[in-house]
Amino acid sequence: MHSPHEPHRIPNRPGQERRGVSTRLEVFFATTLVAALLATAALRHFVSDDALEPLVATALFCIAALLAGLALLRRRGASTRLIGLDIAGVVAALGIVISILIDPEQMVRLISTRPAME
Repeated sequence: MHSPHEPHRIPNRPGQERRGVSTRLEVFFATTLVAALLATAALRHFVSDDALEPLVATALFCIAALLAGLALLRRRGASTRLIGLDIAGVVAALGIVISILIDPEQMVRLISTRPAME
């Protein structure tokens, strides 16, 4: 029995401790997406329009690699590691979607040294 001065503790239900971890990962995922959006908006003033999409796609691939590396280095449970890898996969998929939207002529304009003929 516990004394009247000791608060009554409710035992943890299965998965209850994971809610805090998944909430932190969801906040981290949302923060990553907002940071990528803000970086894109800031880069529009410094980078040409032709270079913006390749730069954002490359940045998303780098962020996905960083997130995957961090998820693999975590020593917590396997479910937390899988959630981290899922987030890295979503960020990589966003990079793929943006890279699909890049026009081939846009890359030619980036690489060519002479002005484009219209």
